Amino acid sequence: MQLRHTKNKRLYGDESELHVCSSRKCRLPACVDGVLLAVCIFLSSCSGGGSATKIPPSIAPTILTQPVSQTMLMGRTATFSVAASGTAPLLYQWYKNGAAMGGVNSASYTTPTVTLADNNTTYSVTVSNAAGSVTSNTVTLLTGPRAPMQGDLRYLQWEQVPLASEIGDQYGTGFLHEIDGDTITGSGLLPFPLSIGSYAATAGDSYNYLSCYWTAQQTGIAPGTQVVPLMDIFTFGTVIPAMGETYALYLQSIATAKGVIISMDYHPSCQQIGVLQISTSQSTEPDFDQRMELVDPANLQAQVAADGAASRIVSAVTYDKISGKFVLLSYGWQGDTTAAYEAATFIAQPANVLADAEQLANQGYFISAVGGDDTGGYALVGMRVAGDTIPRPWYANYFLLSTNQQTTTNGNLPAVSDPAPFNPIFNLRETSVGTSDTNALYSFSEQ
Repeated sequence: MQLRHTKNKRLYGDESELHVCSSRKCRLPACVDGVLLAVCIFLSSCSGGGSATKIPPSIAPTILTQPVSQTMLMGRTATFSVAASGTAPLLYQWYKNGAAMGGVNSASYTTPTVTLADNNTTYSVTVSNAAGSVTSNTVTLLTGPRAPMQGDLRYLQWEQVPLASEIGDQYGTGFLHEIDGDTITGSGLLPFPLSIGSYAATAGDSYNYLSCYWTAQQTGIAPGTQVVPLMDIFTFGTVIPAMGETYALYLQSIATAKGVIISMDYHPSCQQIGVLQISTSQSTEPDFDQRMELVDPANLQAQVAADGAASRIVSAVTYDKISGKFVLLSYGWQGDTTAAYEAATFIAQPANVLADAEQLANQGYFISAVGGDDTGGYALVGMRVAGDTIPRPWYANYFLLSTNQQTTTNGNLPAVSDPAPFNPIFNLRETSVGTSDTNALYSFSEQ
C-alpha cells in the first residue's frame, strides 16, 4: 500500500494514497465560505507495495476429554474436569443440575464437601470462544458412604492417605513404625490390624500354650502425599496377674492423647497381649481420650450404643477368658465432639464372621473393632453416624489350606474412587491345637 498526501502538487510519504483537494475539485454538495474545507480520503493499492496480512478464521471449541461420573465418599470433595481444543481464549461455564454456577469458569471444578444431599447431582460444562460453543456430556455425582474426618484415627485408618498401590509401587512419607520399641527402618508404610485367632497362640503340647505370635504387616502409601505425620507401634505386653501385671495397667501405660489403639489380642495362656497403636507426632492435632470397658457378652450391644451416643468410637476389642468378659477400648476425639454414632454388634464363631461382617457393611456400618477367641467368640463392632445407611463396599476372602480352596466375594461394587482404599478390617487365622499350620483364613476389607 502507498500513502500519498497531495497538496499544491507536492508529495509527502508513501504506503497509501491520501488525497486532499479544494472544494472546487471535489465533487461534494457545497463549500463553506469558499474555504478549502472538503476532504476526500481514500485508500488504494499501489503497484510494487506489500500485500495485506490475512487473519485465519477462528476454530470453534471441540471437547477432547469428557468429564466422568463418579462416586465420592461423604466428607470428601469430588473434582470434575474437561479438556478442549479451539482458538483461544476458551471460556468455561459449569452447570449443576442444569443451572449455571456463578464464578465456576475453569477447565475443572471441585465440589464442596460431599453430603448425602449431593447424591445424583448432575454436572456439565460449556466451552466457548468467538467461533462457537460446545457442551459436554452430563455426568452424575453419587454419594458414597462416609469417610472419617482428616485426623480421626479411630476407624478406617487407610482412608487417611492414598496408597502407593493405587499409583505405583513407591513409598512416601507419613508413617513410621515400631515393633516392641524398635523402630523399623524406612517409612511410608500403612499397617494392617493384628492377625487374630487361634493361630496367634502356638501350643507346646496339646494342653498348654507356651508362646504367642502376631503378624505385623504394612503396605506402601503414595509418595509426596500431604498427610498428618503418623506412627504405628506394634508392641507386646507381658501380663502376669500373680506379679501384679494386668492388661488394664499395660494399656493405661501406653495410652497417648495423640493416638488410638486400633487392634489388640489378649491370650492369658501365654500371658501376653498384642497391641497395635497409631498416633500423630503433631502437637497441634486434637487429642483423643481412651476409656477401657469390661463388658459381659450380653451387654456388648448396649455398651457400644452408649459409647456411640456420647460421640465415642470403640476402636479395639478382645476377650478375657478368665473373667468371661470382652475388653473394649473406646475413644473420644476433640476434633469432633458432637457426632452421634449408631451401633450394631455380633458375637460370632469363625465360620460366621464373614457373613456377619457383610451384613454390617450392607447396612452402612464401618466395622471399627474385631476381636476375641474361639472360647468366647469374636466380637464385631459396627458403628455409623446416625442416619448413614448407604451400604459400604466390601471384600471378603476365605481360604482353606487343607484343600487349597479359596473363595472371594465382592459386595456393593463398584468401589468408591480415589482417595478411598479398601481398609483391612480383620485377618482371622485358625489352626488345630498342637500344630503350627493354618487350617483356615478369614479376611475382610471395607471402604
